[in-house]
Amino acid sequence: MSRENCVNVLAKTLNDDTQLAQQVEQAIHEHTAGNTAAYKNEIRSKVANLKSNQEFHDAVLSGGISPDQVADMSPQQMATKEQQREYRQLERSAIREHIGVDAMQPQTESKETELDTGVVRNTGQAGIEYDAPQAAG
Repeated sequence: MSRENCVNVLAKTLNDDTQLAQQVEQAIHEHTAGNTAAYKNEIRSKVANLKSNQEFHDAVLSGGISPDQVADMSPQQMATKEQQREYRQLERSAIREHIGVDAMQPQTESKETELDTGVVRNTGQAGIEYDAPQAAG
């Protein structure tokens, strides 16, 4: 896909505003620094999000989001509010799974662990206590 074709696709998506489409295309071209594959992926991503997110589309057309900002935006930033909420929920869920649900809950019972030199006792919210070993003798 040539740069001219990309401008045409963007213009069609942006209510035939060729000047704005050229500015967005130029910003994306500069943002991807000559990487053809990244450039094409960014154009596709921007077009898809402009088509699917009316709020994003309107903000770009009104100038609320500049062409440079469009070029720098991730798919999550261009997503609808509902999609962004879903991303945050998925992220929180993944974090919970990674660290374990129990790690997020306060400890309510005392747990003891034997070490070579003594006993470490988790006393829950009060903290951790260490009992040094008794000297033999």
